[in-house]
Amino acid sequence: MSSKSKSPTEVTLHVSPSPESSFKSMALITCLAFSNQNLIRWKAASPADAKVEAEDDIPPARLERTIRVSKRREMSPDTLVVTASVNGEVIGLAVWNPPRRLWRKEGHFDYWIRRCLELKDTIEDWLWPPSWYKGNLKMEYQREVSKKKEQILRASERETWYLDVLAVHPKFQGRGIGGTLLDWGLQQAEKSGEKMYLESTEIGVPLYVSRGFRECDKIRLLPDLVIPCMLWDPSSEIKGARKH
Repeated sequence: MSSKSKSPTEVTLHVSPSPESSFKSMALITCLAFSNQNLIRWKAASPADAKVEAEDDIPPARLERTIRVSKRREMSPDTLVVTASVNGEVIGLAVWNPPRRLWRKEGHFDYWIRRCLELKDTIEDWLWPPSWYKGNLKMEYQREVSKKKEQILRASERETWYLDVLAVHPKFQGRGIGGTLLDWGLQQAEKSGEKMYLESTEIGVPLYVSRGFRECDKIRLLPDLVIPCMLWDPSSEIKGARKH
């Protein structure tokens, strides 16, 4: 499914399922977009692993595993991936966990294929753990994210849009691409009167505030590593702050 959206750069949005040809671009963006930010530095095995300035800086094994993650996301019935392209080049992506009513139907065969691949990936990660981040810190972060999400959303979690990843290639940042991807989800949520929740990076907060999000809590991992939890509620007065 594709649609065109106006922004400072003409962007084409594509909604899951993504074509095979886009997975490498999605992986490159994921590796590059968050480079050297506080959370990445905290989890990284070394300073060099936290800072990836160019595509050639990404080790092949790291890129291959990130491609694998991109492919596995597409198989999950509770995940929607929206990519932004300019002239056929994927330059940004948003990974959404939509409300349960929008989860894709999954047949028995697809279910077992997905579970077998998940098991294979788990075994590979156990036998050959990724060397570019500290696994214990990544697991700690994931536990804190799950705990805080449950505390904030409670029973409404399955009726709330969750933005897992919003990333734009560094060459295209500052051109409204991230806002275009975010607005796609906000438009879907607004139609049905559903909330939206996310954890923000330190540089992402102004974008979310400009769209009417408010900070509802924080995840504290270190005194200097605080991750804002952001909530958008279409029934709130702040809804009018969103820029179309």
